[in-house]
Amino acid sequence: MKAAASLDDLYAYCVGENNYLLIINASRIEEDVSWMLSKWGTFARRDEVQIKNISDTYGAIAAQGPKVALSLTTYSRGKPWLVFREMR
Repeated sequence: MKAAASLDDLYAYCVGENNYLLIINASRIEEDVSWMLSKWGTFARRDEVQIKNISDTYGAIAAQGPKVALSLTTYSRGKPWLVFREMR
């Protein structure tokens, strides 16, 4: 029996046709990317798949609860979409 693998707090977003952005828990980036690369290395069609660690370019904050919309509106001066943008 093979051991199970776990990726901690990973969010996957489809950002285009055959293009995905994975947001990985910051405390696990190195371990999770290493695991993905090890699996990619054995993938039969790996020439069709590209993995790039662009963690220095993007970040995420997870907010939960019934008052999230109010909080985001308050902290973003009424423009919650400003909270979600590419970090430079």
